[in-house]
Amino acid sequence: MQITPVSFLAICLFMLQPATAQVIPDGSMNTTLAPNININGVLTDRVDGGAQVGSNLFHSFSSFNINPSSGVYFTNPTDVTNIFARVTGTSSSNINGTLGVLGGANLFLMNPNGIVFNSGANLDLNGSFLATTASNISFADGKVFATQNTSSSVSILTQSVPIGLGFGSNPGKISVNGAGHQLTAQDPNFAPYINMGNTTGLHAKPGKTLALVGSQVNLDGGILTAPQGQIKLGSVSSNSTVGLKIDNRFSFGYENVSSFENISLSRSSLLDATGNGGGSIQLNGRSVSLTDGSVASVQNIGVQKAGDIRVNASETLELKGTAPNNIVRSTIGNNTVAGSIGDIYVNTKQLIIEDGGAIGSRSYSQSNGGNVYINATESTKVAGVSPVNPAAFSSIASITLDRGKSGDIFVNTPNLFVLDGGAISATSFGRGNGGNVNVNASNIEVNGTAKTIFGVSTISSSNLGLGNAGNINFNTNSLTIANGGNINTASSSNGNAGSITINANQDVQVLDNSILASSVALNRSFQSAFNLPEFPSGNSGHITINTGILTIANAARVGVNNSGTGSAGTVTINAGAVKLDNQGALSAVTASGNGGNIALISQNLLLRRDSSISTDARGPGNGGNINLNIGTIALTESLISANAVQQKGGNITINTQGLFNFNSSITATGASNGEIKIITPDIKQDNSLQQQASNFINAEQAVASSCLVNRNAAQSRFVVTGNGGLPQTPDNQEVQYTLTKPQAINTINTVLTKNTNFTIRTSSWKLGDKINEATQLVKTSDGRILLNNTSNYDVNTVQLSQCS
Repeated sequence: MQITPVSFLAICLFMLQPATAQVIPDGSMNTTLAPNININGVLTDRVDGGAQVGSNLFHSFSSFNINPSSGVYFTNPTDVTNIFARVTGTSSSNINGTLGVLGGANLFLMNPNGIVFNSGANLDLNGSFLATTASNISFADGKVFATQNTSSSVSILTQSVPIGLGFGSNPGKISVNGAGHQLTAQDPNFAPYINMGNTTGLHAKPGKTLALVGSQVNLDGGILTAPQGQIKLGSVSSNSTVGLKIDNRFSFGYENVSSFENISLSRSSLLDATGNGGGSIQLNGRSVSLTDGSVASVQNIGVQKAGDIRVNASETLELKGTAPNNIVRSTIGNNTVAGSIGDIYVNTKQLIIEDGGAIGSRSYSQSNGGNVYINATESTKVAGVSPVNPAAFSSIASITLDRGKSGDIFVNTPNLFVLDGGAISATSFGRGNGGNVNVNASNIEVNGTAKTIFGVSTISSSNLGLGNAGNINFNTNSLTIANGGNINTASSSNGNAGSITINANQDVQVLDNSILASSVALNRSFQSAFNLPEFPSGNSGHITINTGILTIANAARVGVNNSGTGSAGTVTINAGAVKLDNQGALSAVTASGNGGNIALISQNLLLRRDSSISTDARGPGNGGNINLNIGTIALTESLISANAVQQKGGNITINTQGLFNFNSSITATGASNGEIKIITPDIKQDNSLQQQASNFINAEQAVASSCLVNRNAAQSRFVVTGNGGLPQTPDNQEVQYTLTKPQAINTINTVLTKNTNFTIRTSSWKLGDKINEATQLVKTSDGRILLNNTSNYDVNTVQLSQCS
């Protein structure tokens, strides 16, 4: 190929261009470039000049991009604390190299067209960093530094502090791309994450703020780290205004933002504010998602208190899936190995945690874990396990593995679904106590299982160590537990179980598995995995249920049992109706200690198909007590028992208006029997019933042999049931008729003596003749009443007409 003089000149000019030729000042702020300077081993363009007003330094560019393996550093005069760099052109900024400040000033990069940090991008600055696609920055004195105004007049500049970001009609996106984190852990559910060496991404210096505020913020394998500092992401719609306050740390106000845009973390992206206390993370957007093992984490490795994690998503927050190593889950979490940690706050319409995603707080030290606050105005769903690692189950969790107490969990949502192996739990695996779980939801459903060692869908505050389990409190309209789901505050070691309080306005349905506040001996695989004793020694907790209708069915249990050496707890139920069906059980049974107590108040109680209420002591303890205050009780092939094996049986007291028992048992046996007391209303029986005739007659003999009764045609009937019985036969008049009270008879023709023989002369009558109705009443001396339609009778004989 022949090289012409023109092409040779073009090649020379290209070679003479600096490595960062895409950084172009627009000439409005006296900004200059010093190209090709080696700073920290990087070929760099140094940005000098600018317009300084007080401690603020302003720069303006028509284009701002950094090529791979190159850098752009801002000169930092000693009296400058804030450097503002705007882009007035129409292109987005692509950062592929190093962006730095030669000093301790904060750096603000503003390009309304968009900002992209690619895999080669990194930060080298000692102050905080804000990248934004806002169109202007407003200051406390009312002045505005805008990308649309390219005036060189210093009148638009100020030494005042910035107070807000203003977004135009079409703000751009902010993207951070990379290869993803290299976190790992010995266990996906309980062990802390270990950083295997993330050298890429955007890193702030310890204690500083790293903030991205744009129209959409997307991290695709991107990494942001701010050791013991702040990471803040905000995504807002057009024409929004975001408040800004800078002091030691940046803070942003979204009170005046009417509409948000999305924030996405995918392909093992990472937000990490780990350090010696103080670290915090804040996300504000419409739909916020963490997928593919992406993590937002604050880990406290020092003695100072760490900050909070706050996620505000106006529509949805979604956590889903695991990283390629199948260990690290999509997580919003904080933990401590030293000092105390902050809390986690989630505010959204819909919270969705699926396929092993997690929100959680963990304590590996003597410090307490943080609390988790969930406020989802439409629904919360915690469902399933990781499809590639079933040991990683979807969860909202607070865990302690040392002496510190695990944090409390608060869930406020109209609809809560814990499904297919998902879990909400505050668990102690160490000496510290478990936290409490508090749920306020109109409807709660705990349903389904997964094929894993943990398996069941659960809401729990359990203890697998020396500490005590926490408590669970529900306020709801309806609670449904089905297909293996459970609610428990169980203890499987030396600590005591917690208590469960359920206030359900409408109903509680336990259709499979259990509600337990028990001390439980787990199977040997769990005992080996968590170093648990063969038999726990703690006491069971208590269960209180206040509801309209309580249903326990299909071998489900509501119990405060104890399979170790401790005593059972107490079950207290206040319900409009209680139904136990198909082996449903209320139980406070023990293996060694004293049986617990069951107190039940309801209008109706139904036990059927081998269901039971039991406070048995199956070892050396006494049986517990059962107190039932019920309107009506119906027992069908079921059991109420307060038995003991070696000691005294418990007491059973039943206060009811009606007890209906079919093939069922009520027992309180033991080495010495307990007492069974059934109390019914005090109803007086005197004079309330009339004595019926004791001699019953043969129905065939009671029918007169008449031509009428031999007819095949249907005839009318007249039936009277009285207190004097019927004559033995139609021919027998020797029957005493008695009136319960003396009755006045106005029409009396004749008074006859008892047993007087008489003949009533009846006219010859045959079928079809007219029937003459009675016209007279005849009273005998002993009170009998006769009907007569003629005055002709003979008292000497009685003759009855016969059929011919």
